[in-house]
Amino acid sequence: MRKYLKWILSITACLLLYVMYMSFFYNPHEIDVHVKNETHEAIMGLSITYTNVESPIELPAIQAGETHSIKIDIMESSNEQFHEGSMELHYHEKYEKTIIGYFGKGYNGKVDIIIEEIDSNGQLSIESSTTVR
Repeated sequence: MRKYLKWILSITACLLLYVMYMSFFYNPHEIDVHVKNETHEAIMGLSITYTNVESPIELPAIQAGETHSIKIDIMESSNEQFHEGSMELHYHEKYEKTIIGYFGKGYNGKVDIIIEEIDSNGQLSIESSTTVR
């Protein structure tokens, strides 16, 4: 009987710790965006927008060879009308690329963007991978 009670208490403690972790540390509304600059110059003027975002999310200048990471809390940066949409990367007003084709409330994930080149017309050559659920 004592062994059974210890087993039940152990399972209860583990479940309680899991619930506490999920409540306090895990944010299911965050998208992690990592932008790596593989060009030979600093890149300024990058921003991220998505459907019903309050205002564009401006990225700082990213030096050649460096990576900038940002966590976007979907619920904090969008307005009440946001239910679903897509996310785009903008470079000044010359370039726009969809980096997440579809996501909605409660989605989370990661986007990796590698900027390989900027041509003379201000067009970016980029590779991106997305894991959003």
